[in-house]
Amino acid sequence: MIPFEPYPRHNREIHFGIQYETEALGRIDELEGGKAKLGSRVMEAEETIDSLNTKIAATEKTKHRLEAELEELAMEYERTHAAAVITEKRAHNFDKVVGEWKCKADDLMAELDACRSESRNYSSEVYRLKAAY
Repeated sequence: MIPFEPYPRHNREIHFGIQYETEALGRIDELEGGKAKLGSRVMEAEETIDSLNTKIAATEKTKHRLEAELEELAMEYERTHAAAVITEKRAHNFDKVVGEWKCKADDLMAELDACRSESRNYSSEVYRLKAAY
């Protein structure tokens, strides 16, 4: 006698096939959900990269503008510094000339004072001589 099998072998294989298929479909759905999440994360990352690339481009543009402005300011500084050095030399020479003229003026004032004193002496001598004559 053949032992009684509640499910014939064929039915068991079908049952296991259905069970594996159900588990596989669940796993496939889980994997596809993970794939969709990863896809959205990749898209977010790409958008972030694009945004950062835009910011980098704007920053580079600002950097180049600031470098050009700095170069202009450096050239302007050099011109101004050269003009200041020339002006300082002229001021020094001017002060030297003014000092020389001041010495000449002081000498002339001393000579004028001496002449006035001598003139007063001659005037008083003339007055004395007129009075004695």
